[in-house]
Amino acid sequence: MSRRPSVSVVMPFLGSAGEAAEALAALAALRLRDDDEVIVADNGGRGAVEAAAAGGSGLGRLRVIAADAERSAYYTRNVAVEASSSEWILFVDADCRPAPTLADDYFDPPPGEATGALAGPIEPAAQTEAIARWAASREVLSQERSLRDLPGGPAAATANMLVRRRAFEEVGGFLEGLSLGTEFEFCWRLADAK
Repeated sequence: MSRRPSVSVVMPFLGSAGEAAEALAALAALRLRDDDEVIVADNGGRGAVEAAAAGGSGLGRLRVIAADAERSAYYTRNVAVEASSSEWILFVDADCRPAPTLADDYFDPPPGEATGALAGPIEPAAQTEAIARWAASREVLSQERSLRDLPGGPAAATANMLVRRRAFEEVGGFLEGLSLGTEFEFCWRLADAK
């Protein structure tokens, strides 16, 4: 594989100190290059991510930023993208455990020049809550299902999505003020912008 462009890994976070430590451990397992960056945007304002990072996250290139003006993962992602600098933005969620090769995998083969976003499979962490079990049984996080069955057209969840910065900026990022479905609306705006 040829050298890939730099990637900004962006994770919104809202949770406990223990959840922050687990999320940072998942990010630390990613095989990243020297010009990549990792940005965790803390939506809770309680310092859980900073405390976990101070405990030795193994992420030397980690930046923790506050994003607590609005309780929304979409707002939090937008704040993190503003703080990032890479040509490509890799969105992952705090309750997912990405494969160590995730960043490289997206560039094998390299995306075409007209590609604005790519989606990968979602592997959420094991959860015992009834709502999580129900969501898994209904394939709520299934990228394959979202790419084929949504009434508005193909779309993907941001739990594992790579987006070209210029495409993100062209459509204005994620809509804020909403709690669900904004990633699908974002994908539909990307498709319309072609």
